[in-house]
Amino acid sequence: MRGTDGACAGHPEVRTIDPFQPEVIELLWRMRREIDGLYGEVTTSPPPQHEFQVPRAAFMAAFVQGTMIGCGGIKPWDSRTAILKRLFVVPEQRRKGVARMLMHELEQQARTFGYERMVLDTGFKQEGALALYPSLGYRRASCTGRNDVKDWGVCFEKVL
Repeated sequence: MRGTDGACAGHPEVRTIDPFQPEVIELLWRMRREIDGLYGEVTTSPPPQHEFQVPRAAFMAAFVQGTMIGCGGIKPWDSRTAILKRLFVVPEQRRKGVARMLMHELEQQARTFGYERMVLDTGFKQEGALALYPSLGYRRASCTGRNDVKDWGVCFEKVL
């Protein structure tokens, strides 16, 4: 599903990128503002991008004609499990298969890294995500013991 620098108009390209690029940080702030609005929170610090600079971690972005329209990353949860973090697609590009493409590439990378399972969390007000993950074979999972999950979190998992 990878293209060549988004050369075909409207066809996204997904590639691994440095999570510290300014446009990544800008996109993640956009994601945070959207989530803050949904759940009545106020975030003052950026997401910890350093977590993607460890072995068996990756951060990817989707581009259309050179413009970043979505992103997401995986990192180790345990030796056999990857955790998905910060999957986001800009609102004007949603429902076009971009998140599905990102998930496909991230799952492929997780398999390449040797992971057997993927876990993730989203929020109960994020209806698109709640529909997407089951359509990709994820099943609801307990969030018990997940210190990183807020009280509005919904957890999923999938055997890769």
